[in-house]
Amino acid sequence: ISGIEARQSTLLRTAQFAVDRQQAFFSEGRSALVPLAISEAAGALGVADSTVSRAVSGKFFQCPLGVFELRSLFMPSVRAVDALGISQAVSPAKIRARICTLIAGESPQKRLSDQALTELLKAEGFDITRRTVAKYRDLEGIPTARLRGR
Repeated sequence: ISGIEARQSTLLRTAQFAVDRQQAFFSEGRSALVPLAISEAAGALGVADSTVSRAVSGKFFQCPLGVFELRSLFMPSVRAVDALGISQAVSPAKIRARICTLIAGESPQKRLSDQALTELLKAEGFDITRRTVAKYRDLEGIPTARLRGR
């Protein structure tokens, strides 16, 4: 019984920490997720990284935006440079949302290739590779430029 109570307590503390850090997600959506590492949560809670990882694995939460896996609140960071030249961490969700926006605004006669998207994102300060752009585009269910042209 005490083991179950300890697991429940760890899950609750972990979920509360993630929800507190990701408040923008609940008001603005996936693109507002901020980078949050499992190790950061573990350090704040005073437990091992593996404890947090096990606690969030296979757990879901429901909110007005829908049902999500708890692990989705934990995102690695991607480096970006803002307009002042200051390096900062951004979440992959923000980059994925930007890719969707760029593709939605592309010309039907001249579709943006993954390389063109990469160059546009780099011009905006995102440190990203073409392969990552292709992966994020695929995750969003967007076909390649050649297939979008048909």
